[in-house]
Amino acid sequence: MIDPTETPSNTSSQTASAKPSRNPLEKLVVWGAIAIGLIIVGIEARGKLGYDQTLSGLSQKMKEIDESGEDSQALTYDSAQSYFKFGPTVSDEEPVGNLRKSRTMEWFSLAKEYKMKLILDDDGTLLFVETSKPPEEPEPEMIPETEEDDDGMVEPGEGDTPPGGEVAEEEKPEKESTTEDE
Repeated sequence: MIDPTETPSNTSSQTASAKPSRNPLEKLVVWGAIAIGLIIVGIEARGKLGYDQTLSGLSQKMKEIDESGEDSQALTYDSAQSYFKFGPTVSDEEPVGNLRKSRTMEWFSLAKEYKMKLILDDDGTLLFVETSKPPEEPEPEMIPETEEDDDGMVEPGEGDTPPGGEVAEEEKPEKESTTEDE
């Protein structure tokens, strides 16, 4: 028997609205690329966060010790280990000549190098932290020029030659002769 609720227009609209499924290989490639991208981002974030948090913690602690002025609070390597974040690889470097003992800490990264060197005293006291990239310094403020500058320095615009030597003369282009067409 024929179902009276099913009309030919209803059956054709149901099949037209159903989307064909994607190829399983296409799904695998797309989700694989997304997973690889997330893994790379995770590795880079782990390295950068570990480096930044370790450097920030050590800098803050050393600043506190410097401001207190007490040598008894010196930061030793053993106590500094509590500031190491996200498991850096630590390698010892023996002193050569007049150099001090140091330990290099490195965080794994695929794109950048996150490395810092801890310079230690003979008894294991942390003297300073050396990084490959120095911290950014703020832009120096420009000092406005004053009319009354009697320090004896030659200011730009005073005299024929600028400070530091002479300027090569600029060649002036020769004027082209213009002839009128008759």
